[in-house]
Formats: sequence, C-alpha cells, structure tokens
Amino acid sequence: MKNIICTGCSCTSGVYNDINSSYLYSSILKNRLDARKYVVYNAGVSGCGLIHCINSFKNKSQEYLGKNPDICILQLPEFLRQPQNADTRNVTDNYVTSYLNNKLNKMNLLEMCDKLIEEDYNRLATFIENNKEIGTETIIILYYYITYDILNFASFFYDKYFNIVVKYLNENNVKHTGILKQSYFNKMGWTLSDGDIHPNAIGNDKICDILIDLIENRKINITKQCN
Repeated sequence: MKNIICTGCSCTSGVYNDINSSYLYSSILKNRLDARKYVVYNAGVSGCGLIHCINSFKNKSQEYLGKNPDICILQLPEFLRQPQNADTRNVTDNYVTSYLNNKLNKMNLLEMCDKLIEEDYNRLATFIENNKEIGTETIIILYYYITYDILNFASFFYDKYFNIVVKYLNENNVKHTGILKQSYFNKMGWTLSDGDIHPNAIGNDKICDILIDLIENRKINITKQCN
C-alpha cells in the first residue's frame, strides 16, 4: 500500500479548503486508483505560496500517517503569492497585493519578480532533494495562472519561472505534468475546464489521466498534456 499526499493552493484544496469535494483532482484520484494499492490524502491550503504548501505537506504527513508518505504530489502555487512574512498565511499579506496597494514602479516590480523566482526555485529544489533523502517521490503539477495576465507582467515572469523549473525537473528526472492552463473561478473555487472558457484549459479528469500514468510509471501520452 502506497500513501500519496497532495499539496498545493486552492487548486488542490478548493477555495475554502473543502478538501473532500468531488471535483478536486485528489478526490478523482481516490476514485480512480486501486484502493488496494494507494491511499490519497489532501493537504492543500487555499490562498498560499510554496512555503505554506511545503509546511502543510510536512504537518499533514505526521497528522495523517505519522510518517513520510511514499509519494508527494505538489501543485505549484503562484510564485507571485509568496508571503512577506513566511510564518503567516494571510492572503492579503503577499507581494502582489503589496504591489497593487503601494503602486511600486516598474523597476521595483521587475526586481521583485526576479527575487521571487529565485526564492521559489531554490525552495522547490531543496524540497525535492529532501524528499529524495527520506524516500518520498515527488510529482509536480505545473499550473499557469491565466487570470494574472490582467497584471500584464505575469506572462513574461511565468514563462521565465517555468523555464528554469522545467529545466531542473528534467535534469533531475523529477516526474511532472506539462504546463496546464488554469481556467476560471466559480463558487466551488478554482476549477479547470476542458477548454470551454479558455482554449488551452485542461480539466481535472485529464490531470488525473496524467498523474495516474506518472504514479504507475507508465509512459505519458503527450496529447493528454496542455503546453
């Protein structure tokens, strides 16, 4: 029996941390994986950055299992949503909100985003290496947050962020999805549709197709991915 813990932001937890909702990919995985071989837990945290995903994963591993899980599925949250105070998880206390509220000039913003990319990359690499040491396999879900294109600068920095992350994942043989395009927000939280809102959106059912292939070490059908 293998234990799987999923962590990420509201795309994993649901917007109100409703972690058992049927539309979430963790719930779909529970239903589709062989229950005799896998147990799936959700440790997502709505409105969080990577540091909170990692902390939640560690805390919930002990709460749910009392040990390290066999597999961690990490859905990368927005690197722009890192907290200014790493000890708190306050949606209003993040760099994007700070930018909007304080009207940082363009140079401040460019420097800030480069700093966040470097911080998040280092944090992610350290987390993956630590998981290897404790015998936990890491699978990464790469989400592209279409909604932040309204801030204009987001596309450039997400492309830059994903380029260095994917390079690291490939060089270190870390399993990961293609870059999945986020779709829209509804009363249940962030959900991903199959192109009805955005032509490059992908639904949670298809995400689970990819994840199951990765979990069971099957060759990924690239047509399931959305790059």
